[in-house]
Amino acid sequence: METRFRYAVAVLAGAVAAGVALLLLIPREELAAVVPPEDRPTWREGISLLQEGRAAEAEPKLRQVLSRTDHPTVRYQLARALAAQPKREEEALREIQAAIRLGFREEKTLGRAEFLAGNLFARLGDWPAAERQLKSALAHYGPDAEIEGALRQVERTRALGEKAALVGDDPAQRLRRAQALAYLDRPAEALPILQEILARDPKNASALRTLGFARVRMGASPENLREALNALDRACKLDPGNARGHLFRGGVLDALGRFEEAVVAFSLGIESQPGKGDETIFLARGFARIHQGRFREARDDFAAAFRLSPGHPVAQEWLAKTDRAVRDASYRPMDSEWIPFDDSKASQEQRRKAEERLKGLLGDEPPANP
Repeated sequence: METRFRYAVAVLAGAVAAGVALLLLIPREELAAVVPPEDRPTWREGISLLQEGRAAEAEPKLRQVLSRTDHPTVRYQLARALAAQPKREEEALREIQAAIRLGFREEKTLGRAEFLAGNLFARLGDWPAAERQLKSALAHYGPDAEIEGALRQVERTRALGEKAALVGDDPAQRLRRAQALAYLDRPAEALPILQEILARDPKNASALRTLGFARVRMGASPENLREALNALDRACKLDPGNARGHLFRGGVLDALGRFEEAVVAFSLGIESQPGKGDETIFLARGFARIHQGRFREARDDFAAAFRLSPGHPVAQEWLAKTDRAVRDASYRPMDSEWIPFDDSKASQEQRRKAEERLKGLLGDEPPANP
């Protein structure tokens, strides 16, 4: 059942738990016809609690309203409250399906409800149903970046699941299986496959890169980072022209606080890429240079990333911040001093942010050439 893994965390937690982008409330003009006057304070309190992220407290309020008002929007909000709580996906799905059966007057409103249903199917690991529901959501809601992103993630994850189910003795096929398992947050299953491949072929650079990826997927602890670095060091020596190996090796070095080495690794990755780099590796080098206090050079990297991907929000944000740091010596673009994973002073929040940035370098699907 590991196919549930962390889809909700990676893509859907914000939309399902907080409902910021697709929040659905009963319009003011409909309120009198939908919620009895005596239940309106309870309704408003339930919605307020839900918006504050207090889903468990919102649930009884919404159930009270639902007991006397079987309206699709009430069921929708109850489904949101259930979806935001651990292990309540099946209950949430029943409520949102009931809401859809009751019917919504507006096509866009139906699309919002189907978006939540598709998310819930994905969290339960039912990828075909999730794909169908999200496609229906797009058809009813119209073009929407969040729904489209969720659909792409479902399609990618479904494809990864198919690769993870591969069996056979062919080394290339087994490597694809190990890589898919690592990206599905099942790295413990990938490790023995990779160790077996490397026992037979210790100079298999693709297997070594995948081993580095798997180690980080196991959690960016200092121990795992050091194991990842050992594998990636060997991979980069064996295959110095692989930009992805340099990119991720640089990310591990940066997380360990070895910033100068990280900058060198990212630079090697840029030089090895056709066209001299993409925005991801320039962003990564920019952050490593910020950690060194080299704001002018970091600004150049963010500018390069922005040129390669005009409108990229991260590049745009950090280009502005480093430009200010260059012009104002008293300004520092980081909220707090960088503390590497190996430092016992690192707070849990600092470690979480660093781990998110490091895993972000992996992307959300394996490369065509691992």
